[in-house]
Amino acid sequence: MGFFESLFYTLWRGLAIGVLISAPMGPVGILCIQRTLYKGRKTGLYTGIGAAISDLIYCILTGFGLSFIEEFIERNQNVIQLAGSAVLIAFAIYLFKKNPASSLKTPQGEQPHVSPHKNILGGFFFTFSNPLILFLIIGLFARFNFTIPEINFYYYIGGYIAIFCGALLWWEFVTFTVNKLRAHFNLRSMWLINRIIGVIILIFAVVGIVTGASNLAKGETIHWNKGRGYQPFIYSTPAGIKIENESDTLKYDYYALPRLADGFTLRFRACNINGNPKKRYTYITQGKKTLRTSNPHWGFFITLERDTIAVTVKSSEKVTAIETIPAVEISVYNLATGEKKRIVRSEKINPYNGDNLWEIRKEDGKIEISGGESELPAIFTSYSLNAVTGFGFFAGWGDSLLVSDIDVDYETPDTFISNIPLVGLEEYLSQSEDEMEGYWTIFDRDLEESLLKLGGSYTLVCLKSDEDSATFSPLKGPEERGAAYYFVYIDGASVNSRNWNRGDVKVILKPTPFEGIYDVEWRDAMKQTMDYDLKAQIGEGNTLSIQFPYQSSKLRLRKIP
Repeated sequence: MGFFESLFYTLWRGLAIGVLISAPMGPVGILCIQRTLYKGRKTGLYTGIGAAISDLIYCILTGFGLSFIEEFIERNQNVIQLAGSAVLIAFAIYLFKKNPASSLKTPQGEQPHVSPHKNILGGFFFTFSNPLILFLIIGLFARFNFTIPEINFYYYIGGYIAIFCGALLWWEFVTFTVNKLRAHFNLRSMWLINRIIGVIILIFAVVGIVTGASNLAKGETIHWNKGRGYQPFIYSTPAGIKIENESDTLKYDYYALPRLADGFTLRFRACNINGNPKKRYTYITQGKKTLRTSNPHWGFFITLERDTIAVTVKSSEKVTAIETIPAVEISVYNLATGEKKRIVRSEKINPYNGDNLWEIRKEDGKIEISGGESELPAIFTSYSLNAVTGFGFFAGWGDSLLVSDIDVDYETPDTFISNIPLVGLEEYLSQSEDEMEGYWTIFDRDLEESLLKLGGSYTLVCLKSDEDSATFSPLKGPEERGAAYYFVYIDGASVNSRNWNRGDVKVILKPTPFEGIYDVEWRDAMKQTMDYDLKAQIGEGNTLSIQFPYQSSKLRLRKIP
C-alpha cells in the first residue's frame, strides 16, 4: 500500500472500531445517559470521554500484545478472523439478552455541580473496571484486520487516534440525541439501541465468517512486515526490498515458495528510483566508474517447475506522428523456451520513478501480468500447466529499485494420488534394488495427543516415483535433486477406515540437498494434507523418523524384512 492507502486503511477501521466498542449500551452507557438527563449534556459527554480513554488504553494493550505473536497471526490470519467473528456473534447474542440496567448502581451523593475532571475520571474507572471489553476489542481487531504486517507502525498512531475519535463521535451522538429527546427517552429506548447495535455486530461477524472461510478454501496468503524488514529477502530494509546496483552485473533477490502453487497471485509496488532516460547514472565496470546514458532496467520473475518467466521494465519514449511522449518499455521472456515479447505502454503506468502497482496471476493454466499507477490493465498473457515454485526481483547495472507491499496468495495442488494400481507389486518389489522400496509399518511414536493422534497401525508400501523431482534456481536451468518416494496405504486404518482404500497415498518424501533427509507431505486420518516444516530422516535399523514440529510429535516407521 502507498502512503495515503495505508493511512486511509487505518483511519476508517479505527473510526469503525471506536464506534463499535463504545456503542453497546452497558453500564457506562446508562451512566452517561443518566448524567445527561439529570445534569446536562456536558456532564454526560465528560463521562463518555473518560470511557473513550479507557477503551483506547485497552486497544493499545491489545495491539501491543498482538505484535508479539505477529508471525502466528500471519500464518493463521483467516482462522483468527473466523474466531474473531465468532466472538462478535457471542457478543451480539449477549446484547439481545442483557438487561441494560441490571449492572447499574445509582451513583450516591452526587453534587449538582461536578467538575469535568471528576466526570472523566468516573467514566474512565467505570469502563476500565471491566476488562472483558478486551474480548470485544480482539474480535473487532481480528474482524477488521486492523493489525496487518504490510503497514508501518507509525500509521497506527493515526489508527489509534481514529479509535479515540470514533468513541468520542459516538458519545457526542448519544449525549446530543438524549438531550434533544429528553422528554421521550426511557429504558425501552436503551433496549432498542442494544438490539440495533447487536444486529450491526452480527452482520459484521457473518461477513467475517464468510470471508475467512472463503480465504481458507482459496489457499494461503503470505505478507511481509515492513517492521521486520521484509525478511527473508537478502536486500530487505524497513521500507521494502531495496536493490542498489552499482556494478555491471545483475543483482536479484528470490523467495522459494514452501509449497508448489497451482493458483498463484503476486502483488507488489515497485519504484525505479533511477528510472529516467534523460538522466545519467553511474555503475562500476572493471574497477572504473562508467556513466550510463540510457536509464537502467529492473524486473521481476516467477519460477515454474519447467519454466522461468522474467519481466524487465525501463523508462522509454513513445514516438508518434505528432509527438514523443514518455513511455515504459516492458519485455517478457520465457527463459526455458527463449520466447520474448516487447511492449511499449504510456497510459496507466508512471513512466519515470513513480510508484507503480504490479500483479502476476496464474489461474487455470493462464498467466496474466498487469501493471499500473492506480489501475491494473493487463499487459501480457501466457499459458503454462506447471506449478509456481517461487518469485523474485532484479535490478540492472546503475539501477536503484525499491519493492514494497508484497502480497502473495497461492493454492496448493493436491499432490496425493488415490488408488495407485498395485498389480504385480510383489514381483516388482522382489526385483527392486532400492533400499527404501518395500513394506513399512509403525515402529514407535512420541505424540502430543492433544495436538496429534495416530489414526491406526498402518502398513504401507514404499515405491519410488517414476520421474525425478526437480526444482529451478532463479534465472537458471533445472537442478536435479533425486527421486521422490510414495508410501502407499495397504491396511491398518482405525479412524475413518471406510475412506482408506488399498492404493491411497499416505506419505510423500521429497529429497532435500542433504542426504538421507526429506521434506514430508503427510495425509492424516481425515485425508487432510500436513506438510508445514515436516521432515523425515533415515535412521539405523531400517527406520524412518518423521518430525511434526508444530504438533511436538515424532513418529518412526520400520521396514518389514
